[in-house]
Parts: sequence; C-alpha cells; structure tokens
Amino acid sequence: MSSRRRRRGASALTVALVAGVLLASVALVVDLGLARVAQSQLQAGADAAALAAVRELDGTAAGLERAREVADVVASANTVLGEAIDVDPGSQVALGAWDAAAGELDTTADAEDIDAVEVVARRDDVRTWFAVLFGVDELATSARSIAHRGRALGAGKVPWYLPFALPDCEIEGRSEDQLSDITFVLTPAGQDVVGWGAVGTTPNASWVRDHLAASMVCMHTWFDEGVVPEDCATISEGDTVNLGNGAQASSLHEVSDQMSEGVSWATDRWGTLPKQHASSTVPKVDYGKVIEGPIPVFDAGADYCSPKAAWNETFPVRGFVWGVIYDVAWKGKASQQNVWVRLDVRHIYEIGEWYGGEDWGITYAGPPVLVR
Repeated sequence: MSSRRRRRGASALTVALVAGVLLASVALVVDLGLARVAQSQLQAGADAAALAAVRELDGTAAGLERAREVADVVASANTVLGEAIDVDPGSQVALGAWDAAAGELDTTADAEDIDAVEVVARRDDVRTWFAVLFGVDELATSARSIAHRGRALGAGKVPWYLPFALPDCEIEGRSEDQLSDITFVLTPAGQDVVGWGAVGTTPNASWVRDHLAASMVCMHTWFDEGVVPEDCATISEGDTVNLGNGAQASSLHEVSDQMSEGVSWATDRWGTLPKQHASSTVPKVDYGKVIEGPIPVFDAGADYCSPKAAWNETFPVRGFVWGVIYDVAWKGKASQQNVWVRLDVRHIYEIGEWYGGEDWGITYAGPPVLVR
C-alpha cells in the first residue's frame, strides 16, 4: 500500500511537471507567434512609410521636410495588432544618400544628393497571452526599412516642352556645377547658344503663341497635381526638332506676355534670383515669375557651338534638360532682344517616360525600391 501511494505521488508530480513544461511551451509558441505577427505588421508599415516618403525627395530642403511628414502619416495609417504605428519623424526617420557598395545610408549628404529614406518602427508593448503567467507580460519587436528613389534616368518622352532647343555640344563636357550656373541667351544669328525649337512645324510667332498657351496649362497642372492633361504637346527622344534663330521680336513678345502667368522662382532650387536685365520687358511687378519645363536637346555636331551654326535646320532630339525662363526683352536692337534661360541639372524632375533619353537634367526616376 505504501509503495503504491509513493508511485501515485511520483506520477502526479511527473504529470504536474510535464503539464508545466507543456504550458510553458504553449505560452512560448503562442506569444512568439504573436510577436512574429506584430513584427511582420511593423515591417509592412515601415516599408510603406519609406516607399511613400522617398517619393518626396527632390533635392530641396522642402522635399526633406515633406518626406519626414509623409513617413509619419503613412506609418500611422498602418496598424500592429489593431493599433496605429507611431513613428517619430525626428528620431525614427533618417534621410541620406544610399551607398550601395557599403550598404549604408550617408546621413551627412547635402539635400540635393539625398535619395533614400530609412524608417524604423518599434513596439515595446506587445502584450502576451500566456507568458504573463510566468512574469512576462510584454514583448518588444521592431522593423527597419530603407527605400531608395530608384536610379535617375534620362527622360525619353515628356508631356510638354518650352519652345526652344539646345545643341548637345553646349552640354557635353561641362560639369554639373558649370551647367547649373549657365544662363543661355537668345541672340542674333551666328552667336546663338540657344534657339527656337518646334516639332512638326516651323517655330514662328503664331506657333510660339499657341504652344506657350498650351504649355502654361500643362506646367501649372503638373506643379499643382503632379500630372498633365492628355492633350499636352508631347515630344520624344528621336523626334525631329525644327530650329529657328534670331530675336523674332513678335515671338519674344509672346513669351514676355506669358511671364505674368508663370510660377514663382524657387530659391531653394536655383539660388538667388538674378538681377533683372536693363533691357527687360517683363513688368517689375511680375519679375520673379518664371516659365519652366523641358527643353529638347538635339544632336547637330560641334558646329552648333560655333558661329557656323545655321539655326534653320532640323535635327533629332537626343534628350531633355530642365529650363527656367526668368527674363525676356523684346524691344530695342536685335542684340538686346533676348530670353534668358537658367538650366537646372541638379534636381530630379519625375516627368514623362524613360526609354533612352540622355541624362542632362530632365530625368525620370525609376520606381522606388526597398534596399533593406
């Protein structure tokens, strides 16, 4: 009898021990599974926030601020176990230049070089179901995501263009800094570094008037909404551009008249607004408004960077550069009748489509990608 009781007691102890181990195992499996679900949801939220934020990077301080704000908004739109993800834009969102070779984010890069966003999402209060019985009532988990805005590629097609054309010899061989500082001036034949350009027609005053009217609508729509109407004047790499030179006072008059409908000069992109030229015909009240957009770049050999240029021929378009018309003069002598154009090759303008255009300033950034 005594021996039987001892065996029963040992069996009961064994059952209790096994039950305890099983209960602990169940707690571990269930609660670790819960933590894995939380981590997976955190990762999805961090990925979405990083991908959305990186689209805001455009080489400006304003773009950096927008990226942080968007990361916060998108993260909070995602949930972990039913609760919104809380991301601090200051400490949990990092902006920098992605170094693919090193696999690191350089957060010391200048604004114009920043092309990636890192988002770190955390939850330190994932409540347990069973582990609380063993004194563990909360688990911590986190996720990290880095999105890169994609390789910047030359655009091969754009939805509108300014009524000018540049020879590629004026762009090739110059550094980015040199191109950023160049102002192109339309001057009489034999001295041009920029001329009138039209696809499918002659760039006369009538065409300039109609083309500018359509372009202004496209420009404003793109700036306001990020898209353009379908009826904009598209131009593609490989199209033939018809050239025209000379001051063409009536054409310049059309450009000058349209300046009042332009967008504001962007100091964060282009630096200080140049002083208005003495011969300018832009009313002082309108100075600081600009007409901007793609300018086709054509392939014509080195002659077009010398007085030999004819400026009344047709050539294939090789790509595009972003131009900013900031001043116009249509009165006075021919040598005083000019349009001043600033090039911006530093910033990415996600416009049009890419399929072979040269990387001169109008770039189409590939879709954002997760790099970590």
